[in-house]
This record gives sequence, structure tokens and C-alpha cells, in this order.
Amino acid sequence: MTNSNRKYERLYLSTDTDDVRVQIHAIVDKGHYVERPSEYQLKIGAVNYYPHTGTITIDRSRRYPLKGIDALLELLEKQRSRFVTL
Repeated sequence: MTNSNRKYERLYLSTDTDDVRVQIHAIVDKGHYVERPSEYQLKIGAVNYYPHTGTITIDRSRRYPLKGIDALLELLEKQRSRFVTL
């Protein structure tokens, strides 16, 4: 892999489908730091995303009512806009 792929490869598992890898790219390319606590879960701050099902949960909250990568990216952007940098 080239140097440009290093930011993604730490998140990849050999069992990932191409679709899961595309979703990881989309999240990372938007500037979000992603952790991979399990084969099925991506964690972005307090947001948990399950790329195989599109389910989104937020720590200390109920399941987010929308699903999928587009809903996740919209939620992350809303959260980002709430923070004000001085």
C-alpha cells in the first residue's frame, strides 16, 4: 500500500468487504478520527457505527433513528458544527 493508504490500513480487517472499506474511507476522508473496537464496530468519538448494518448509536443515548453512511456523516457534521474553536 502507498503512504496515502496508511491512515486507512490500521482500520482494515481481512474480513472486510469492499463496501466496509469504502465507508471507512468516507469517514476518514471527512477528517474524523476512527477507532475499530471490534470487527463489526467503528467508533468516532461518542458515536458508534456498525457498517454492516448501518446502525448508529451515541454513547449514553438511544439508537440514532437514521441508518447508513449518509446519516452518519450528517450526524458527525452536525456534532462538529456545535464546537466553536477560539
